[in-house]
Order: sequence, then structure tokens, then C-alpha cells
Amino acid sequence: MKNSLPEELKGIVYESVLLLGSIIKEQYGADCYDQIERIRLSFKHVRDLSPEKLHEVLGHSYVELSNVSEERLTKIAHVNALMLELVNCCESAYRVVTIKKKPVTVKPTDQQIIFVLTSHPTEARSKNFLLLVEKITDALVRGFEYDFSSIKDELKFLLSLALSVEITKHLKPTIRDEFSEIYQRLLSKKMLDKQIELYEKGVEVSFRTWSGGDKDGHPGVGSAEMLSSLQGSRLQILNYIKHIFESYKNDLTLIDQAKKINLALVSLVSEMDLLRKIEKGDGIKITRLRKKFNTFLLLVKSNNLYSPELTKIKSILWLYPALVMPLEIREDSEVVTLSLSDKKQNIARMLLELKKISQGFDPKWYVRGFIVSMCQTPGALSDGISLVKKCLGSYSLPVIPLFENEQGMRESLNILDYNFKKHGLIVEHSTRWNNKYEVMVGYSDSSKENGVLPARLQLENAIKKIDSFISSHELRPVFFHGSGGSISRGGGSTKEQIAWWPISSLSVFKMTVQGESIQRNLGHPQLLESAVLKITDEFHNFSTRNTTYSKSLELFAGHTKKSYNTLVNDKSFHALVSAATPYQFLDQLKLGSRPDKRNSPDSFSLRAIPWILCWTQTRILLPVWWGVGSSWSGLSNEDKQSIKSDFSTSPLLASYLKHLGFTLEKIRISVWHFLIEKSNLADSEKMRWIEVFYEELKLTENFFHEVSGGKDHLWFRPWLKESIYFRSSMIHPLNVIQKIALEKSYQSLLRTTVAGISSGMLTTG
Repeated sequence: MKNSLPEELKGIVYESVLLLGSIIKEQYGADCYDQIERIRLSFKHVRDLSPEKLHEVLGHSYVELSNVSEERLTKIAHVNALMLELVNCCESAYRVVTIKKKPVTVKPTDQQIIFVLTSHPTEARSKNFLLLVEKITDALVRGFEYDFSSIKDELKFLLSLALSVEITKHLKPTIRDEFSEIYQRLLSKKMLDKQIELYEKGVEVSFRTWSGGDKDGHPGVGSAEMLSSLQGSRLQILNYIKHIFESYKNDLTLIDQAKKINLALVSLVSEMDLLRKIEKGDGIKITRLRKKFNTFLLLVKSNNLYSPELTKIKSILWLYPALVMPLEIREDSEVVTLSLSDKKQNIARMLLELKKISQGFDPKWYVRGFIVSMCQTPGALSDGISLVKKCLGSYSLPVIPLFENEQGMRESLNILDYNFKKHGLIVEHSTRWNNKYEVMVGYSDSSKENGVLPARLQLENAIKKIDSFISSHELRPVFFHGSGGSISRGGGSTKEQIAWWPISSLSVFKMTVQGESIQRNLGHPQLLESAVLKITDEFHNFSTRNTTYSKSLELFAGHTKKSYNTLVNDKSFHALVSAATPYQFLDQLKLGSRPDKRNSPDSFSLRAIPWILCWTQTRILLPVWWGVGSSWSGLSNEDKQSIKSDFSTSPLLASYLKHLGFTLEKIRISVWHFLIEKSNLADSEKMRWIEVFYEELKLTENFFHEVSGGKDHLWFRPWLKESIYFRSSMIHPLNVIQKIALEKSYQSLLRTTVAGISSGMLTTG
């Protein structure tokens, strides 16, 4: 393995893991420590050996651990999960320190950056464990800045706590759990300071959230939860402002001439206190506070007592006009239609509640959009617009179609054209929303439906047509990308994610950020700044994307889609998924407040995120590559040559190849072989599926190397290859223990293994 990781990073990982080992021996005893170490070394020794050797060691480990008590298995799983999280902390800390050392130039831009946050599924980890992870990362930052010895005692204490704290929750998270995690992290003083700093330097970064607004298929979301979520962010923001006022008031005690200003400040704080509970007419109070604050600024300026800290409050009032993190609300198109005649439906109640609280102010500062999911017909979007008009009294909230599957993307222009004409949307959006018209595009369901490559091509084609259609009506297209952390959900590095997007997707950059991505990319002021500057750099350096490609690529994608569809619609494949993945036990994982499965007569109706989680946990990552290899092998030489040319000219195909390389590097077919082998399928079925997967993966490897020109999987990011190489063997024991937990219905242990494997794979799904 070529040394690509910085020696400084490898050194602190080594020291940290060594320290953890000493704590394990102290707390768990020498016997438990020796077993954990023996298992670790057995998997470490097969890192460079064949898949057959790894499969053999997995089998031996399974035999050994099957006879171990649940208590001991829980300790072993906890240690391995913590060790992987510790490695992640080391990498995050190193990134923070590296970013701090770089000279940062923030270029002012008219680009708008919007992150729409959703806590699922990181909230499956306990609040106390997440708090410790944050403290461990902060300590490691200081370890890099000074030396490891300076933090050794503190780190030992924190790791001792982490070894005793439950990693996951035993109860299903509530909506409050979800939004509390987001608000505590993103609306903390240090994060708000960084958001304001970026804004004052000319880069506007906005945060919104799904939590409390995403009604789509969620029985736990209604008007009360919406109000509770808004209330949660309101209190965080008010506390931030109040802290500034208190500091300013203390400064004024140094002089005698500030009595009038102090009285005005007391009155202003009293006005703020009236906002601590959001209720009917909240908009009137917000308007009154804003006017009072502007009067207060005139007073302090006239007395030459203006503090730069007060500028932060001006920025907050721009970034959060209603002093809340605005929600995005969403509902399924069928329920939207039903709500027109049934006001008891939760989505109608949410809109009616919005009207009550926003009275006296613009409702868009509480809720920025109403997304109609599974928008596949003109009537679906029309009903959404009619519902908003009925509940709010006017079209005072933009209704956003979500095109998330093949039918929706295919019908998108008909849907838009019909509604532009019927509802006069061109005039509405010109006068109300600064000429912007927003469309949301989904990644998860389209990938689940057809596989990643066919879904991406459908998506690129739809975006291109929608972009042209909206622009032809002299409106500015805004694309809300519903992507997530994993490749199957549209994730990956920023550069690869947006490589094929049009300029409209960058001028207003709007995308979802889910649980572990919040922690990894936005969990520290320096990480937020780095993420934002990568996006602004892409905007400043934008060059026109080539969105054309050969008929051969379309043919290839069509064959891939057919192969993928054939697999996922095969009843014997459903049996395999049930037998060899955590599919049947997802309701025990407590991953999020949303149900794991849709209400459907089809028993195989798993939602997109849990579906992808199954393939992450089993380390086979199926939606990214299935069907690619066999489809490639069936092409003519002429078609293959055309696709190789596309690789050089199509940003989308180049991006997919990089995502595929990352995926292939993380796949461990031996683990999947082991899981099938230990399933309750008939022996003949086991052998058939094992052979089918080995063959398809082999053909996919051929495709990757032939199209990329024989390059290494991660030629574009070699340090990542080494990172995956080291952490991969640390995940293996968790796969074995997870299989035992599934067999013996050890629910708590199962949750711990899911959290640990997710940490090791750098994504939950």
C-alpha cells in the first residue's frame, strides 16, 4: 500500500488507538482485551490477501464469536464501533487544522448557498455519545496544533467515558430529537459567528431544515411538530442575540452617559422575551421587534456608541428574518389532493397554522417552500397550489414539484407548462419571488428504482430540459437537489457531485445535507467554511458543461436499468435480501422517527434510505454498480469505443466513474459471500447467488478499468484509498457480530453494529 496519508495523521491515529487499547484493558479486563486484539490482528493479517482468505477468517471468527455471551459481544462491538469513530475524529481534526493553516480568501459573490438539513439517521446515536465525539474531536485538534502528550490525559478521560456511554438509542427518536440535534450544532454561537462572518464577507449561506416539516409518509409530523421545530430554533437564535445585548450592556456600565440607551435596551430585550413562545400573530411581534431594533440603532449611532457586535444582530435579522430556521414542508401528491376536501389532513392543518403564526409578516420566513412529492401529473402540482391558496388565502408560499422517479422526470415539462398557464405562475414568481422558480429533483428513489447510472442520466436530461423551459419564460431556475451522504443518494465529494450541474444549480446552490454529512462537513466552523468555499470556487470557475453523449451510452444505461430492474423485481432476490441483510429487522434499529417502510400492499416496499442502508451494512453497495458489468460485456466494440470517448467529454460519466471507483474500493465481496453462506436459504440458492454476485462484480471491474484506461479505483484521491484500506479490516468483526445479533435477536447489539459499520463506511445510507 502506497503511503498517501500524512504521517502526522497516521501518527495521531496510532497514538489514539493505542491509548484506547490501554483503557479497554483497564475497564474490560485482560481476557476481553486479548480476545479483541486477537480478532483485530486476525483481520489485519488478511488485508493484502485474497478474498478467499478473508472469507475463511470471517468463518473462523463467526465460529468463535457464536459461543460468546451477549455481554461480551456487546463489549467487542462497542470497542470496534468506538475505534472507527475515533479514526473519524482524528481525520476530522486533521482537516480542521489543515484548513486553519491555509490562507483563506473569501471572494464576495452573488451566489446563494442553501443547506437543507435533516438529522436522519445520525440521531440513531445517543446524544451523550455525539457530545463525546465532538469533545474528542476538539481535543484532537489541539493535539495536532501542539502535541499528543498535551491532550493525552484529557483524551484518556473522554475515551473512558465513551467506552461506558451507550452509542445508540434504545427508543425510536422523536421529531424533537431530530431538530434538537440540528439546532444545537448549527445554531451554536461558534457556528452562527462563522455564518455571520461569511455573510459580512459577501458569501450568503442559509440553513433550513426538513425536521418538523417533512410530512411525506410521516405519521408523527403535524402542526404541533412544525410549531415545536420553529420554537426550537427560535430559542437558540434569541439566546444568541441576548448574549450580544448582555455583553453590550456590560460595556456601557463603564460610562455614565448611557442611561437612555440602557432604558431602550431593556425595552428591546423585553420585546424579545415576548417572542420566546411562537403563537398566533407571531409575525406582528417580529415586525414590531425589527422596527424597535432599527430605532435603537439610530439612538446608539447618534450617541457614538455603536458596537460592531450589533452588526451581528443586523446580520442575524437578514439571515433569519423571523428569528427561526425556516422549514421546508413536504407531502405526497395523493395526500395533497385529498387535503383539498379534507381539512383534517395534517398538511392542511400545518398550512393553516402557518397562516396564524405568520400574521403580520411574510410566511416564507417561517416556511420557505411546500414540496409536492411524487409529482407525476399536472394535477398533482395544481392541487398543491390550490391547497396553499385555500389555506393561506393567496399564493404566498411557493409550491415546488419534486421529480424523484422516472415518470415524474419524463412528465416534468408537461406538468410545468400546464401549471404555468393555469395558475399564472410567471407573473406570481416575477412579483413575489424575485423571478425565481424552484424545482426539486430527487436522487434516492430514482437510484432505488433504476440503479445509479441510469438514474443520473435521467436526472441530467430532465434538469437540462427544465432549465431551458423555465429560462424561456424569463424566470431564474432554482434546483433543489435532494441528495444525501452516500453515492446512491447523490452524495460524494462536492466536486464530483456538481461536476455536471448547470450554472443555475450553482448560482443558487441548494441541497439536502443529512445526519452524518452534517457532522462531517458542517460540524465545525472551519469545516463549514471549507465546504462553502469549495462551492463558491466551483461557481467562480464555472465553464459550460457538455451535456451531450453518444447513443451508445444511452443504450448501455438502458441495458443496465433493465438488468437492475430484473434483479430487484425478482421474488427470489427479495428472499435473499430478507435472509442476508438487516432488512427484516429495520424496525428494531430506531434509526429515525419516520417509518422504514411505506404503506403499500407490496411487502417489499422499503424506503430508499433504509434500502441503501442494507447495502451499506452488507458492504456490497448494490445500487451503484449492479448491471453495469454484464451490460458492458454485451456491447459491441464500436459501442464500447463511443463510451470510452464519452468518459473524456461527459462530466456526468466522468463523475459516475469516480463514484464507481470509490464504491468498488469499499466493497468487500467476501463479507457478502459470508452473509449469504450463513443465511437460511437453501444451499443451491446460496451457491447461485454467490456465483451471480462474483461474476457481476468481476464484469463491473472490467468495465471500470477499460473505460478509465486501467486506472486505480481512486486514482483521483489516493489518500482515500489508504484510509479505506486501514479502516476496512476494523469493520469485519462488526459484520460477523451483526450476523450473530440478527440470528439471536440481540436488538441492542444489532443497533451498535449498525452504528459501527456506518462509521467505518463513512455513510449510513
